[in-house]
Amino acid sequence: MKIKNDLIRIQINNKKYDFHNMIMFEYLRRFANAQLSEQNINKISFNKNLRYCLLKFDTPFENLTQNSTIHNQDFDIGLLTMTNSKQEMNNKKITVEYQYNNFNQIYDESTQQVTEDITPYLERKITAIGFNNQVISDEAFENKFPVCAILDTSNYDIYLSTFEDFVITRRDIISSDAEFYSPSSLVTGPAHLAPLGTPQIIDQPNIYEDNAHTSWKAFYDNGYGILYSIGFSSYPDYIDKEFVIGTDISISSSGDFLASSIFRNELEGQLIYPELNLYPSLGNYPLKNNYKYVILKYKIWQMVHSGTYEEVISTPTDTGLFYYEALPLNKIGNLRLFLNYEGG
Repeated sequence: MKIKNDLIRIQINNKKYDFHNMIMFEYLRRFANAQLSEQNINKISFNKNLRYCLLKFDTPFENLTQNSTIHNQDFDIGLLTMTNSKQEMNNKKITVEYQYNNFNQIYDESTQQVTEDITPYLERKITAIGFNNQVISDEAFENKFPVCAILDTSNYDIYLSTFEDFVITRRDIISSDAEFYSPSSLVTGPAHLAPLGTPQIIDQPNIYEDNAHTSWKAFYDNGYGILYSIGFSSYPDYIDKEFVIGTDISISSSGDFLASSIFRNELEGQLIYPELNLYPSLGNYPLKNNYKYVILKYKIWQMVHSGTYEEVISTPTDTGLFYYEALPLNKIGNLRLFLNYEGG
């Protein structure tokens, strides 16, 4: 899987500045971890939706690399509301675009307070722009939340002179080399790579406060791909030999890649012997079953809500839909499988 930042456009009045930003190691880590457990589908710490834009003024970052750990608090302000986002997905890639220009409310990272006053930041040079999904810091990171992507603008004279005509547009392309297959037309691509997930699959009724239906809570939850099993087959659209994660095999995350080992010599195939009451002729021999693909099976999970108006219960739910990602297999014997996540 590869994440490519296709465009960062800064538009100030009639001027446009086009860039490509740096994808941080933190963002790759989130893609790797998010597909490992259905319990993570709504946890902010694994969210891939870059809905939060941060601005740093005056002082540039020093020695910035992909492995740098930069937090929200290293910026000055964040835009609380993303203006717009859209996503297109097919069997090989996902294109997602975000737009940020809502300065009606900003989050001051130094005071950790919401403010509507943008004037202290006008006429100041923007030295870096960050992208994340989290507004307020998460206690799991000791009040610091790593940023997913950064654009260094310190070499350009870009100022926040007026927020009314200041727009930032971000476009990312996330691609996969695997062959995709799903029996459902509702799953159009590798949902585990989609920052915005899939459209809601399980319809959810409103939960009303009273019988008069004067107040209610409505729900719309996207679906997300969670890795269920690793299998082997001679074809990319079905699994002949399957190993369920957590039952038959284990899988671990080491930053920007997933790893799993299968030490059962299953890739050597199996000799096919006739039953004792069958007698093959001299021209018939048992054949060795050589698998051509390793197949990753993903199930689509979605949060479903129940309970009462006062106490809503949110439950990760298997939608019953699934898809395969098939990779060509060019070795036999024990398998050490690595799924790499790269930024470009």
